[in-house]
Amino acid sequence: MFSKKTILIFLFLLTGINVFAARYSSSSCTQLNTGTTATPGSTANQIIRVDLVGTGNNAGQSWNLSSITFSLTNSSNYSSAKLYYGTSTSFSSATLIKTISNPGSTAAFSGFSTTPTASGGSATTISLFLVVDLKSTISCNNDVIDASVASSGLNIGGNGGANNLTPTSNNPSGNGNVSSSVTPNITIASSATSICEGTFVTFTPTISNGGASPAYQWKVNGTNSGTASTFTSTTLANSDIVTCVLTSNHVCASTSTATSNVVSMTVDAYPTASITQGSSVNVCPPTTSTTLNASTNQLGATYSWKKDGNAISGASSSTYAASFGGSYIVTITNATGCSTSSSATVVNIGNSLAIAASSNLSAVCPNSTVNLTTTNSSNFTKTFTNSTSVSIPDNSTTGATSNIDVSGLPNTLTGATITVSLSINHTYNDDLEVYLLKPGGSI
Repeated sequence: MFSKKTILIFLFLLTGINVFAARYSSSSCTQLNTGTTATPGSTANQIIRVDLVGTGNNAGQSWNLSSITFSLTNSSNYSSAKLYYGTSTSFSSATLIKTISNPGSTAAFSGFSTTPTASGGSATTISLFLVVDLKSTISCNNDVIDASVASSGLNIGGNGGANNLTPTSNNPSGNGNVSSSVTPNITIASSATSICEGTFVTFTPTISNGGASPAYQWKVNGTNSGTASTFTSTTLANSDIVTCVLTSNHVCASTSTATSNVVSMTVDAYPTASITQGSSVNVCPPTTSTTLNASTNQLGATYSWKKDGNAISGASSSTYAASFGGSYIVTITNATGCSTSSSATVVNIGNSLAIAASSNLSAVCPNSTVNLTTTNSSNFTKTFTNSTSVSIPDNSTTGATSNIDVSGLPNTLTGATITVSLSINHTYNDDLEVYLLKPGGSI
């Protein structure tokens, strides 16, 4: 008959075993390659992960993986099966511990380079990863890539271990596949298709199933013109045809080459531009202006004129009546947008002079010499108009500005009288100030 002391000691020992034992607990499987594809010859294709779960351990006690066996689907497709292990569910930190070449339908792993072992004072999970390499000689036939842990195929050594175990969900749903046959394809696009001659144009491809290292052959009118991944040119001519031939190195390509769509170029020459009057025109009184005529070799062009480098508002005809001296050029633009500017034509406008003989001369003999003097009579009247209406804001210190373009006047005006007429329609009286600013901004 047990004494009370003996019974208490026995219960203590049972409690100690329950709390401190290092034990393997359970295992389960997770599919890793659902929906993925792999090409023949590819390596490191993950299929399945097996998680081995243990309870808390104490120092000196442990459990470990003795062996594990997998059943492989379409086993003739694999050149090797590999087992990795780690202490997390991330494959990136896992270590290769065994490789089986040409595994066949069954890959039985044991005798590891590093034995997966759980020890120490906390709960531990060991994750095993089954990885396969595909043979390069297999067809691109969409074969299933799958595996499962064989029934009774798991053996655990150490405390809590057992043989002939079958993990939970040892054949999880899902699978990967060998790639099917694919067709290479290429389309090309250009930065522009209607250009002026000499314009820089870039052609860019969009490809599919080109493989890891696709090759390109660009052609202009069927002649090889470049092998880079893009094509550029400044020498294209009108009606040139640009294409590209893609050479694919995709393992499952049904054909090695594909030809792109055609890009047809419209290339327009720049128009000629000149002013028919030449480099200079002299206008003498009583004539006060001259008509400048633009000339070009293209129909349907547009015109714009400049005087002394400044655009002349409204001057868009092939002719321009110049009434002020200065340097004139015309810019001619064709329908494509190609523009050419002429050389400058300098217009010189002369002034009228009053010529009088000396006051003491009453007669002049034939073939005699007479000294004449001039009095400056270069006075003239010129009207400038700005017909654009400007709204005057109410109760504003900044007001509104209206500019009158007086370009073309002589650089120096002596005794000039300037009259400015304003047409103002304003609702309120006595609250409007008007300032006249001369060129340069001063009042």
